[in-house]
Amino acid sequence: MRTLLAAIAALALGGSGFAADFAKGTPEVKSITALAFGPNGVLFLADPTTATIVAVDTGDTAPGGKDNIAIEKIDEKIANMMGTTAANVQIKDVRANPASGNVYLAVNRQGAGGGSMIVKLTRDGKMA
Repeated sequence: MRTLLAAIAALALGGSGFAADFAKGTPEVKSITALAFGPNGVLFLADPTTATIVAVDTGDTAPGGKDNIAIEKIDEKIANMMGTTAANVQIKDVRANPASGNVYLAVNRQGAGGGSMIVKLTRDGKMA
């Protein structure tokens, strides 16, 4: 899946003359299983439920440092953000943005309410 996502990202960004149809908007993302970064902080999300790949301009291009990130009980903190328990949280993928050094997590919530979200971890340990 990651190799496919990286190949599609390269093609979509014009690496081989391939012309992709892009639509701006707020697509419905039902689950996220893989992440990849393109140039300039563009984040690609793979949603197998809707059979789509979504490109997100994160605007996250300023260098954020190279310090290690240490967050204890990250699953519990993410569960709190999603209004559930750590047992219902699945971290599906983790990628560092080469433009900024910040880390992005693809998170899916199981059970009642479901849903997916991207969590951004900055080099100073903040979560958004």
